[in-house]
Amino acid sequence: PQWNLPPDRIVLAVLSADFNFRPVGQVVQSMFSLIDKDRFEVICFSAEANDGSQVLVNIHNSVEEFHWVKGLDVRTIAEMINSVQPHIFLDLNGYTDGGHTG
Repeated sequence: PQWNLPPDRIVLAVLSADFNFRPVGQVVQSMFSLIDKDRFEVICFSAEANDGSQVLVNIHNSVEEFHWVKGLDVRTIAEMINSVQPHIFLDLNGYTDGGHTG
């Protein structure tokens, strides 16, 4: 992005293995639905397989882009995230299953 000009929309990239019926998924499904889409573009990267839950469907339908990255190496995931040029990046994994710390 051109950092000297304010962006039309702020790009928010979010990585998680919990975009499903786990507590994180249940919280962020509400959060994503409340984000002002005129000001923010939300792009999710899921480090877990599709569990078919309604929570996952709600998250998928409330963001602009949703990418499956389970099984990909850390470098490939980083390149995918970098390719969307996020202004803000949130890694919701920490040290949980599916986390890529290190």
